[in-house]
Amino acid sequence: AGARVDQIRVLRRFSAMTVARVFVVVAALATVAAVAAAGEADKVAAAAAAAGPALRGSAVAAPRPARPLSLDFPVLSNADIGEYVHFYVPTSPSPFPLRVSVSPTMGDPDLFVGCGAASDAAAYPTNDENKWSSRAAHGTDSVDISAAGFVAAHCRVGDAVLISVHGFTNSTYMILAHKTSPGTSMQLYDGQPIGNTLAVREYDQYSFRGQGDVTITVESTAGDADLYVTCAPAVPAKDAYRWSSAAAGSSDDVVHVAASDANYCSGGFNIAVYAYSGSAADSGHATYVVTATGSAAAPQRLLLNLPQVGYVDTGEYAYFAIDAATVASKGLKVTLATQNPEDPSDASDADLYIGCSNDADGVPTRAHNRRASVASGHRPEAIIVAVGDDDFCDTGTSFVVGVLGFRAASFAVLATPNDNDMSLIDLPYGVTVAGRLSYGGLPEYYTLPLPAGAQNATIWVESFVESGLHVVAIPAFPRPGQPPVLPSPETGHWTWGALFNIDAAATLTFGGPKLDGASSVTIGLFPIAQHATPAYLIRGGHGPTAAALEAA
Repeated sequence: AGARVDQIRVLRRFSAMTVARVFVVVAALATVAAVAAAGEADKVAAAAAAAGPALRGSAVAAPRPARPLSLDFPVLSNADIGEYVHFYVPTSPSPFPLRVSVSPTMGDPDLFVGCGAASDAAAYPTNDENKWSSRAAHGTDSVDISAAGFVAAHCRVGDAVLISVHGFTNSTYMILAHKTSPGTSMQLYDGQPIGNTLAVREYDQYSFRGQGDVTITVESTAGDADLYVTCAPAVPAKDAYRWSSAAAGSSDDVVHVAASDANYCSGGFNIAVYAYSGSAADSGHATYVVTATGSAAAPQRLLLNLPQVGYVDTGEYAYFAIDAATVASKGLKVTLATQNPEDPSDASDADLYIGCSNDADGVPTRAHNRRASVASGHRPEAIIVAVGDDDFCDTGTSFVVGVLGFRAASFAVLATPNDNDMSLIDLPYGVTVAGRLSYGGLPEYYTLPLPAGAQNATIWVESFVESGLHVVAIPAFPRPGQPPVLPSPETGHWTWGALFNIDAAATLTFGGPKLDGASSVTIGLFPIAQHATPAYLIRGGHGPTAAALEAA
């Protein structure tokens, strides 16, 4: 049972992985100490002094546009320390009574809610100016808004509900907007956790249309929440259910239903979470996270600039989906990297295919696809679908990405805009990510988060095809409300740098006082040859923190 619980915890946080084969998960992001005022002033002055146009190292804004939330559809996102990420909920038709919840899978995000025009970036709430807020130190942040409360807060007819998620620390989270009318249930999506706070002796209702073996887990983070499951359309409760788990205290409650179970719910599962007892620290409420997974699930959603890790056996596919509307104006680039590329004994090899959700074959395969990349061994896979291409998926549909295990492989798949928009790509510690520069010699930028007190950092790069790479990096400091500073080799606006020759791998190691107080490292990759489009592999890491060295 203990091993099963451990597996569920891993699955909840990294749902694209096959649990029994998780290869590496390192998320050592902690609260970063505040930067000294003098050091901050120096960084601002250096950014202002950087010469040249936007791509040449001056302080360039790489904002994320506000994203609409559809009711009952959870969205996975992230926020760096000090960063605000914006969402909104239209108020026509009425979403009230509305609950907005943010469930962290890593770090500590805070939630701020206001109202106004969704297109007005200055109207979004902040830590200082908001109408509703939740700043839980751990667990889920949630805000409830009634129609009367929306009016009482002096929100106008036609205003949208404006939402800001603030990274108190570097954070990854699931955000959900839910209409809490009596008798309604929230839909669970495969492997995507949802958290909430629930009054004692009250229920939250969920539904899940799983395929194959189904596992439902409730983790109580405060108080004691229990789990009851039945088949749709019946409504489960503590005295009416087919399966239940009511472990005492904060132990995880788990229900596993095999596809061969005679009572299997072919029409869908209805799920009740019941607050058996509360926590004094949460005003007598129970706080929990619920997750449902199926062994034969629909494609996992793939967010732009966030690598997703996974595993495929030989001959097995893993599928991911990207909403075509999110890349309609910029095109799509999808890359794939197998892990352990430096190990000559590792025979991993995964191939990459793309199709559209409305294709007759449903999902792309080796035999039926719109685009394919089938490089051998550890060489990076890359597929680009430009705006206007015949293979571009229609608005209202999704790109479906298939990863095939030519041989068994652990992998990281990444989706980015094809037209360079200077946004930062997340580089998880210890994960090898593949990339390919777009035509025109434009750079790509990554952010490597650092734990507080990191003494040094490393960037491993291997370049393929057409050109080597010039890799430059600068420390990034918490600058709430300010645009990131991007490095450039041409103006000398970089702190550390190295040339990486074609078909050669090397490691750039750096550290020292210039890293003091940095929350992350911003990395820029530029082609050595003008207009070249080299493919590459990149991996970031860091050495022990000052605290760890002291302890040793």
